Amino acid sequence: MSLVENLSALLADRQKDRLTIPFEILSLYLATELCSKLFSRFINRFDTRPALHQRQLSIIPPIIGFKLVIIALFLSRQPSITSSSLDASSIDELFNIINHTAIGYLFEILYRPSPPLLQGHHILLQSLTYYFILYLRFQSSYMLISQFTSIFIIFGMGLTDSFVDLMVLVYRLAPEGSEWSSFLVKLFGRGSEVARAAEWVMLCGFIVVKFQDLSANLSDFEMIGWALALALWVWTEVDDFITIRAMTSKFGIHVKH
Repeated sequence: MSLVENLSALLADRQKDRLTIPFEILSLYLATELCSKLFSRFINRFDTRPALHQRQLSIIPPIIGFKLVIIALFLSRQPSITSSSLDASSIDELFNIINHTAIGYLFEILYRPSPPLLQGHHILLQSLTYYFILYLRFQSSYMLISQFTSIFIIFGMGLTDSFVDLMVLVYRLAPEGSEWSSFLVKLFGRGSEVARAAEWVMLCGFIVVKFQDLSANLSDFEMIGWALALALWVWTEVDDFITIRAMTSKFGIHVKH
């Protein structure tokens, strides 16, 4: 078996979580401490930042790497979002793999002091995912659920979050006057907008196309709950978008549509 197959099989086995989860937390901590030392040694602006910002910046590379590895392992078990060949057991293994992103979010919330709105955003996204995992995946519509959550995972946790984190990293550490740093801030800001737009287009398209299936498998109470949850998510997404625009403008860059 290849390394990817071995890792995905390890994360898919819930019985081994008692070993893998402590290892993941320890690895994230050590990687964050290493990034802090490297930033302090090679980037002058890092030491001029408040201790709060230093913690926020040091955690970005390990978190991005961790989440992208989990998502890559997830995709290696599910090559296509529209695949219809997976059975209930395979879906269960997929969810066991993606569960490990919660470790990254938990470590991020505990290690990196953040505004309540940002923490609420993380908790909301995770709670939406776990609502699927703990309840809906046991329903007959498990294939529909896998397709729906794949959109969140790829375009939300994967692309949008990574672009935003990279933009924050450059914004805080790169020299304001340099042309390359301005280019990177603009690039990552635009990337986050494109990824966020793609996520919403796919979500809306999926809901429209699969509306009958969704309404048939969700009760009225669940439909209302999901409408409320999505409304709260839209609010946090809009706030995140406004924050990114403010950061790029302050840096001297205006990201235009």
